[in-house]
Amino acid sequence: MKKIKLFALLAIMFTAINGCKKHNEGQGNQATLPTLTTITTTAITQTTATSGGNITDDGGSNVTERGVCYSTSQAPTTADLHTSDGAGAGSFTSNLTGLTANTIYHVRAYATNSEGTAYGNEVQFTTNIAITLPTITTQAISNITQTTAISGGNVTDDGGSAVTERGICYSANPNPTTADQHTTDGIGTGNFTSSLTGLTASTTYYVRAYATNSEGTAYGNEVQFITTNTGNNTFPGQTVLVNGGTFQMGSPNGTGDIDEHPQHSVTVSSFRISKYEITNQQYADYMNAIGADANGSVGGVEYLKIAYSQISHNGSSFVVDAGKENYPVIMVSWYGAKAYSEYYGGRLPTEAEWEFAARGGNSSNGYIYSGSNTAGDVAWYGSNSNNTTHTVGTKDANELGLYDMSGNVWEWCNDWYDSNYYSSSPSNNPQGPNSGTERVNRGGSWYYGDFSCRVVFRHSGIPSDHDHYLGFRPVFLP
Repeated sequence: MKKIKLFALLAIMFTAINGCKKHNEGQGNQATLPTLTTITTTAITQTTATSGGNITDDGGSNVTERGVCYSTSQAPTTADLHTSDGAGAGSFTSNLTGLTANTIYHVRAYATNSEGTAYGNEVQFTTNIAITLPTITTQAISNITQTTAISGGNVTDDGGSAVTERGICYSANPNPTTADQHTTDGIGTGNFTSSLTGLTASTTYYVRAYATNSEGTAYGNEVQFITTNTGNNTFPGQTVLVNGGTFQMGSPNGTGDIDEHPQHSVTVSSFRISKYEITNQQYADYMNAIGADANGSVGGVEYLKIAYSQISHNGSSFVVDAGKENYPVIMVSWYGAKAYSEYYGGRLPTEAEWEFAARGGNSSNGYIYSGSNTAGDVAWYGSNSNNTTHTVGTKDANELGLYDMSGNVWEWCNDWYDSNYYSSSPSNNPQGPNSGTERVNRGGSWYYGDFSCRVVFRHSGIPSDHDHYLGFRPVFLP
């Protein structure tokens, strides 16, 4: 009997010990959150970086998702921007994208198992500063000869990346780039000087400083100049000095035509301008001097439409119709006007220069027309011209002593025409749009009404156009 009780007691004790053991084993297998660390951030750019994590313990339950959380706020979670980089324990790499330049970001690796999501230590980094193109200005032109000149630039900001090349681009066409003639004048920011060589006499050149960094090449403001002539081509007319100044270009709101708006402040540098419109005799002499073809063309480009002009060719030379010698030349194309101006060391005026001179420059009295509020005082126009041009200088001059800036014939300008240009025009020596289909002409003519003779009125024509009311006058260095 005692043995039976002893066996029963031993059985109860065994059952209790075995149950306790199973209970303890069950407690030992309960899962916990993973254990992990965040890897230091590398390969940082303006918008990307590389990070990652290392899961050293899965917590007794498989890691089903892992990655990196990142935010501009501390303690980022999977509710913020995050990557997803596979499953399981061990090391992993994460690519962080969509970042903002020059910004502090907070990063934590994360790992998820059946118990939830655990986060590693927080790491902080700053994205790179945004790199932009350099900021550069072009220096004024000096020491101009027939074939050389001096210019330069000033790199005031490298854009956050070292300037690896800088210099001057120059061409006989607007907006020169490094694909045109250019100099190479060192590296870095600051002022530099450039020597322009290989130029052609009596030619208009356009100049822009340039600077290159890792983002690309930036260009400064455009400056233009004319190389000196050969010494034999002396301009056969009189010029008037127009001292540089600032004026309000265009018409006030509510007045004039839409392309005269908005009125805006413009500053022009000093220049000289022909006192009179170029005459038939002056242009005929020029065509003879350059050996133009009998049909009024040079190199296949029609400078003068002989058939409708007041100039003819007698088989050996160009001659002016009797009595029309001092009438303004007509039927001249923009190409012919430009070539004439450059032959004598000048160029066609910019639209801004033309309007400044027509207004009377710094001596302006604010007249509607060039020199008067009465069109008939200063202009040959539709109401008084008897349908023809007239001898230059037979109406009153304006405040600067310039004649026929209103009326007689329209005058070609150098600029391309854009009806909306005034909305974006630079304030300093504007050169007109970079491209277009028509060139500006200004001043009205004998054929048009007084409205078009206003100093603010804008007109245009295709460069190859010729007309019986279209002429020009050149400008020169002061």
